[in-house]
This record gives sequence, structure tokens and C-alpha cells, in this order.
Amino acid sequence: MVFTMKYQILPYPKELQEKDGFFNTEKSSISVIGDMDPRVMRKVVELKDLLCCVDGTRHKLFRDDIGATKIVIRIDNNLKSEEYILEISECKLQLSGGDAQGCFYGIITLTQIINSYKNQLPALRIKDYPDFKYRGFYHDATRGRVPTVDGVKRIVDHIVKYKVNSLQLYVEHTFDFEEYKSVNRSSDEYLTAADIIAIDNYCYENFIDFIPSLSTFGHLYHLLELDEYKHLCELENYVPKQHYWRERQQHHTIDPTNPESWAVVSSMIDQYLPLYRSKYFNICCDETFDLCHGRNKGKDTGELYCDFVEKIINHVTACGKTVMMWNDVALKHSESLKRLPNDTILLNWSYNAEPSLNNIDIISECGISQIVCPGNSSWRRFIECPTISVPNITKMAIRGYEKGAIGLLNTNWGDEGHPCSFECALYGTVIGACMGWNVSTVIDENFERNVSRIEYKTDINIIPLIKKISKASEMVPWHGLLDWNRINRNLIEIDVSQAEQSIAECEEIIKELSALSGDKHILSHIITATQGIILILTAVIYLLTESGDIDLWRKQIGTWLEDYEAKWLQSNKKSELPALEEFIYNIL
Repeated sequence: MVFTMKYQILPYPKELQEKDGFFNTEKSSISVIGDMDPRVMRKVVELKDLLCCVDGTRHKLFRDDIGATKIVIRIDNNLKSEEYILEISECKLQLSGGDAQGCFYGIITLTQIINSYKNQLPALRIKDYPDFKYRGFYHDATRGRVPTVDGVKRIVDHIVKYKVNSLQLYVEHTFDFEEYKSVNRSSDEYLTAADIIAIDNYCYENFIDFIPSLSTFGHLYHLLELDEYKHLCELENYVPKQHYWRERQQHHTIDPTNPESWAVVSSMIDQYLPLYRSKYFNICCDETFDLCHGRNKGKDTGELYCDFVEKIINHVTACGKTVMMWNDVALKHSESLKRLPNDTILLNWSYNAEPSLNNIDIISECGISQIVCPGNSSWRRFIECPTISVPNITKMAIRGYEKGAIGLLNTNWGDEGHPCSFECALYGTVIGACMGWNVSTVIDENFERNVSRIEYKTDINIIPLIKKISKASEMVPWHGLLDWNRINRNLIEIDVSQAEQSIAECEEIIKELSALSGDKHILSHIITATQGIILILTAVIYLLTESGDIDLWRKQIGTWLEDYEAKWLQSNKKSELPALEEFIYNIL
């Protein structure tokens, strides 16, 4: 069916049949049939508390006693894993799940219906199940923001509403590895073992598989810049020439022929892997740009890559884990695909509005399991870019489903300082979750309004405002600003009158957002991002025209940075915040 505002349910269920009448929740008891997973029971108690709030009456909770109860939750072994059926009639509400996870997701859907209709629930029948078995979210915990435990819990609270069942944090140096003991750094810069275990436990309570993801080949900038490990860098005597935000993405591949390299990589794996209950381990092994451009120049790049990756895979599988890895380098060396163990999973990424769908076809034809990996297009900017994320995610999801991909992993990278807060990347995050559950989802105005109601808690369609803010930010792209700020002040050219018009539009949007009823926490993050975009546009106009009040700008940017810092610290450790603040303050 076509979902309108009448049914504020996300992700869209597979089947929804409307019936006559309403179910009144007042004084309705709840009965759970059979031996139910404690995680579901916790969700049942939350449901009971919600019903008390919406109708003001007490709701009794029973085990294995249908009797006169009006709400029944049970396992139905005839249903598939994660599948559920929700049936609401005038006299009864019954939720059946194929397993505990199905019951859990059914309660999530029922909660959304209650939030929309309060104590008068429309009679209907929903049959629902996911298109992708694996539905993940990938969060960068390395390139600027290192989340706190509470910060990751907030992410989990958001994504679980949309039935996401997996989470990965991208880690290079931002864990308490023994290899960094010589570095004088505080716990504000990295995750600890206690952090990982706490996050893992919280994910488990929400039926989310917390999967370790660790750079083990390329992207080892901070490790290979240490005096004791510089000799392991593929580029001999390399001297960084760019801002380290760029260096750590473009260089610092480890020398796979040095025995010490394997000792270091295997050591980090052995410290990190046991902290997770997941059966998977993402070894990354992407973007080994420098391989055979330094110490191993003249050697066969494919052979060296395959040999080292095979060693990593054998080590991880010997620990009882199934390997995930990014696809980009492996696809360049067809021999590597033949050497991968049968259960290896390729993470097939592409982030443009017109993604590389051909790679999905190639991996499918090779018979290797793959997970399609689009992105919410939030990196290198203060706010996400829906004009990229919407086509990127939908096209990757649809082609992946057609070609038998086992899952969808929506990525939230933090390139170049991670300026965008999670709260400013929610729309693309929700799209990824919804497409992972139901690839038939149509991203239209109805969808936008449903997201606005469920995620932003406002009756106004907020997505067009986010699109306008994003368009204004693209006038001075973040990556261009980085080069312009360090290399050549003539690199950025903008239409000054258009920039001034964008500033005026952003100022009006701030007024509109400030007046909205909704989730004030999320809205305040969007307002702060918009203010930052205004200040950057103002600075560029000043530098291009030499007109404006630089002292006023410095005062305004100082005040803004205080607000930005406060919001950063709500969910993240201090990590690289000082570097980001210095970069922004020194635009002028």
C-alpha cells in the first residue's frame, strides 16, 4: 500500500491491511506467552509504561495467561526469524514474532502506532519482515570525534527505532592499544576496553550486533608516525606535507614484507578482538595507496596485498571469527578474490549520487557474499547532503537486493575533522535503515513527513529546510576550505551576491527552526550547524571583498565555538576538537 501520514510507521511494513473500528487501550492487560527473551520482556515493560502514559490507567502484566487479557505477545514458530504479525481488532491486540527479535521489532512498530494514535488504535493487520538479513550502521570513531559510551548509546537509541541490527565503529589509533603507550595522551582521545564492553552490552540488549572494525593494512598514519614504528611505513623516510587530516587518509600503508609489521598488526587484533561477542571482524584493508610505491617498489602489488591480507584473515578466522573487509583494493586484483575464504564478506562501498553499481554485479558474479555500503553524506560538512545520500542509498540498496547482497551497511564517515554531529546526519541515517528493511520504500514527501514526525518530533516537514542549509554549505565546500586555508587563498571563487542571499536564507531558517515544537536537542544541533555555515560564508565574503567587520566576526566565531564545543562534548570525548576549533578560528 501507499503509506501516507495516516500511518506514521518507519520502516514501512511489507503488508498492512486496514480494518474497521478502533482498539481502546484503557485498562487492557498484557500477557506474554511462552519463555520470552529478557530483552523482549524489557521492551514489554516499556510498552506497559507507555500505555500508562497515553491512557492514564494501570495495565497488568501476565505470563502464560491469555484469559481475559486484551494484548497478547507470543512466539509463532511458523514465522521466519525477525518476522512479526501485528493484529489489532476492536476487542484484542495480538503480536506474534517468528523469534524474540521478531517480537522486539513488532513492539517497536506498535510503539510508533501508539505514539500516533494514543489510546485509540486503528484496527489493522501488519505482516512484516526485512529484505536484508544484515542492516548496519557504520560510525567513524577515528577522524575527529571519538564518541563516549553515552554517545554511542544515543546512536543505538536512534537506529534501533528503525530495526537496524548491527553497529560498527571505525578505529585506527583511537583505542587504548599497547603500541601507543609511549604517547602522552589522555583517555579523552581514545576508547578503552571498558568502553567497548559497555557498548557491546548495550547493543546486545537492543538486538544489535556490535562488530569490531580495525585498520590493519592502510590508514595507519598515527602508528607509523611514531618513532618506534616509522621504519614499518611503506614510504621510507616519508615527511608529511599536508594537514594530518589529509595525510592519514592518503598515506601510511604498513610494509607487509617486514616481519615486525605482522607482529604489530596481530598484536592490535589480539588486544581488540576478544572484547566483542560478535562472530564477525572487519579487517578493513582498504585504500593501501602507497603499496609498492616505496620500500617494495617494483614488486607485484597484487601479490603483496593478497599475501598480507591472507595472513590477517587466517589469524582472525583461527580466533573463530568471520572476516569482513572493504572491497576497493580486492576488486583491483582479481587473484585476491580467488584466495578469499568462502565465508569472507566484502563491504562494497560507493558514496556518490551515481554509485558504482557495476561493482555489485561483479562481486555477485564471483559468488562472494557482499554487503552494499552507501553513505549518509555527512562528512566534510556541518550538515548532511540529502541530494547525494537519497539517490546513493536507494540505488545501492535496490541493486544490492536484486543481486543477492546479504545486507546494507550505511556509513557515517568523519573525514577531515568530523565537523558534522550525529544529530545533523539523521535523515540519511534513517533512509539507510528504512531501505535496509524494505527496499520498496519510496523517498518522497510522505516519507519526509514521517521522518519529521518520528525522528525530529515535529509536525512540519523539516527535510526541505535541511536541504536548503546543505545547499548553502556547498558554496564553500569543507575540503576546498582546507586547501584554501593552507595552500592558496585564490582556490575558492563564489558569487558574493548569491552567498549573501544564502546567508539571509539561513538566518530565516534559524528563526523558523527556533520557533518549531519538536526535539529541541536535535533542532539545536541543526541551528548551530547553520550558524557555523553563515560565519564561514561571511568570512569568505570578507576575504574576497575586503569588506566587513573582522573584529565582530572574531567575536561571533568565539561565541559560536563555545556553543559548538558544548554540543560536541554532549556525546563525544574531546578528541580532536581543539584542532577543529583552531582550523575554524584561523579562517580569517
